[in-house]
This record gives sequence, C-alpha cells and structure tokens, in this order.
Amino acid sequence: MTIKEIAKISGVSIATVSRVINNDESFRVSEKTREKIMKNIKKYGYIKRNIGTNINRFKVGIIKLFETEIEYKNTYYSMFYLTLENRLKEEKIKYEIFFKKKLNNPKTLEELKFLDAIIIVGETSDKFLLSLLKYNTNILCLDNDIKIDSVDSISFDYKLSVKKVIDYLIKQGHSNIALITGKYDKKDFRAKYFEEITKKRKNLKRTILKVGEFKKESGYLLTKELLKNKKNIPTAIFCGNDNIASGVYNAIYESGRKIPDDISVIGFNDNKISKFLNPPLTTISINIDNIIDIGIKLLKEKIYNKRTFTCKVLVQTDLIIRKSIKKL
Repeated sequence: MTIKEIAKISGVSIATVSRVINNDESFRVSEKTREKIMKNIKKYGYIKRNIGTNINRFKVGIIKLFETEIEYKNTYYSMFYLTLENRLKEEKIKYEIFFKKKLNNPKTLEELKFLDAIIIVGETSDKFLLSLLKYNTNILCLDNDIKIDSVDSISFDYKLSVKKVIDYLIKQGHSNIALITGKYDKKDFRAKYFEEITKKRKNLKRTILKVGEFKKESGYLLTKELLKNKKNIPTAIFCGNDNIASGVYNAIYESGRKIPDDISVIGFNDNKISKFLNPPLTTISINIDNIIDIGIKLLKEKIYNKRTFTCKVLVQTDLIIRKSIKKL
C-alpha cells in the first residue's frame, strides 16, 4: 500500500503517516495514533515509491477565504490565485479548491486529511488555522505573516511597507494625511500600523482614518464623506489598495479638485489599472511572483524531501513612484 492509502485507512493525514514512519521527534502525535498507523503498515504493507518518478500522485488543497464575487472585485487576489494555479500546473502538482464558508461541513473537513498540503492566501485568524491543523499538519500561508510556529508562511513586512508610504509622504512635505482602507475578518494591518507610526511622527499635524471595504465604491463614498469637512481636507490620501484609490480619484475629480495639485493619492498592491489612471498612481508593489515561487519551493521541500522544520519568509515590497503625489 502507498502512504496515501495507509493514511486513509488510519483516518489521519499523509503528513502524519510520513512523520511517524520517519520517526520525526519534533512531531507530537498520541501513542494511540502512532500504534494504529504502525499496525496498519504491518497489516497491509507499505511500499515506498521513488518520489522523482511519481510526483503526479501529490495533491494539495487551496482554501479560498473569499467568495468569487469578492475575489473578482479585488483584482489583487484574483491575480494571486491565477498565478498560483498556473505555477502548480507547471510543477505538475494537482490541486483542489475549497471555500472557507463550506468548511463547516464535517465531510469536507475530513477530505483535508488526505491532501499532501493546504495552501491559504491572505490574512486569516489564528483560530481558523489552528482548527485546520487538526485535519492536516502541512499548511502553507501565502501573503500572511502568520505567527503559529508549525505553519510555513511567505509574506511581506506589513509594518515596513506602511512606514515606506508615510515616510515618503512626509518627505514630500505632507503633514495632513488620511488613510482609507477596508477590513475582512480583523483590523487591516495598514490601519494598525498607520495609527502606530503616525503617532511617532511629530511633524504630522493631522491624520484621519476611514475604514470601509476593499473596493472602488467604498473608496468613492468615504472620500465624498471626507471632503464634506472643508476645514479638515487632507493634502494626501493613502489607500488600502488600488481599487479603493480608483474610487478616491473619482470622488476628488467630482468635487472639482485635481490630483495631485489639490490632493495627492497613493495606493497599495500595484494592480494592472494603477499605471493607467490619470495621473498614473504611485503605489506599493507586492511581488506576487516571488511570494508564489518561494511558496512552491517550500511546498516541494515539505512534500518531496520531508522537511521537518518551519520556514517564515518576508519578501521585499517596492514603492513605485508615478505622478499622483505632489511635493509641497
């Protein structure tokens, strides 16, 4: 029998069987589970196959945190998933897509046990990840700087990326800055670090935080609201993503103001539309290709080479300077 078949009979994940077979001392498993696995191996036999010639037998699960409609509106994540799926196909790694909302079904959760790994893209709670670890111990988080020791993660330095934006705006002479962002399950990291960093910048006169959704309509409505207070109009608006920035542009122009002459705008994510806005949008670029390439490498190390230690990787972000920021 193969390791996958032993895992299925034993009611555990493939990773669990692998670690028991390889006497992984860093892996905690109950003696009862260990005995059950070894009993099944003895009873049915276990054939170790040559990984180099049987890579097509591996399969991973991609857990999508958002519904298709939300993903469609947030081009960053739609591009992320498309790139990820294409890379898995190139590596001949089979995959199956699961939606977070459907994981309350016990039968669906049981299916996770028989995957070689689980990939999650985007920010999610520790509570959700800990619940998944009960079904599969091989989890890879992309675009999420997760702190759980046993979970591999590849992301970017959240705090440093926000600091880059604030320091650049201050350098350009802006002292009245607003952040318009969104949130999913928890407070957006941009909001968290915006508040933390701006408190320490004594040369800032005023900061404003508006939280809605990560979409164009939200950026438009929150900017309209922001511009109603004529005594407190910011000289620069930092947007949680480039979709929000697109809505901010519309609201500013609708008010009779110009970008960047009257209000400067800076985005986040550098999606495909940002360089075609008028004027082209200054933004933070996250290298999706690098995150996914490193993720695939870590995935293969875990699946093919049985790596037992955890990896945490932070990828550099870049400030893409275009024409939406005015120097005061």
